[in-house]
Amino acid sequence: MGTTFKYYVQQGNVFYDVTPIRSTDLNVTTFAATNGSAIITATDTAHGAVINDFVTISNAVSLGGAITATVLNTEHQITSITTNTYTFVASATANGSDTGNGGSATDAAYQINVGLDVYVPATGWGANNWGEGTFGSSTALNETGQLRLWSHDHFGENLIINARNGGIYKWTENNGVTTRAVELSGISGANLVPTPSSPCRSFPPTLWRSASSWRIHPSRNTATWWFARL
Repeated sequence: MGTTFKYYVQQGNVFYDVTPIRSTDLNVTTFAATNGSAIITATDTAHGAVINDFVTISNAVSLGGAITATVLNTEHQITSITTNTYTFVASATANGSDTGNGGSATDAAYQINVGLDVYVPATGWGANNWGEGTFGSSTALNETGQLRLWSHDHFGENLIINARNGGIYKWTENNGVTTRAVELSGISGANLVPTPSSPCRSFPPTLWRSASSWRIHPSRNTATWWFARL
């Protein structure tokens, strides 16, 4: 099941988060806290996140006070961004002893960028945050600036999933419900992996199996794509 923020698989009455990881930055993320605030500022050059993205921190150490390793080393939702920094709300409020930076071994795993929960018919001046851009300017539609729609289809017992204007991912049932989907192009043995592009704004695939491959034909596009059976 796809949502604005994540993708889940259901087993019984439980939904499991299998949202793909966009990138993992190793040993580069640091933190800063302010006494009396639960807002943590993370620094990670060119992190690529957008507001409401999710990041999972690991291997960080305590900042010295209430912001312990346990508080840092979990999933967080990003609340604001600059090119090289972002903020999230921690589960504890920092005190005067939180003067550290989390250490030099912190890893940050970023899930794929989230989408919107509204449809955007076009872009232009005023389409984003108030005051952003100049009169007459435009902003291109992309996977983060448009209503998040998911397409998915069975691949045997597995799933092929795609967020509109985004990548194509495979979730493998045999790996278990706690294992995330991975980008199809990164799977060993993948060959000629299709990339959704104009005029195909989404990827609702129809799959046919032949002797040595799976054939994919997306709607709203006359192209026929092939990739090796995985």
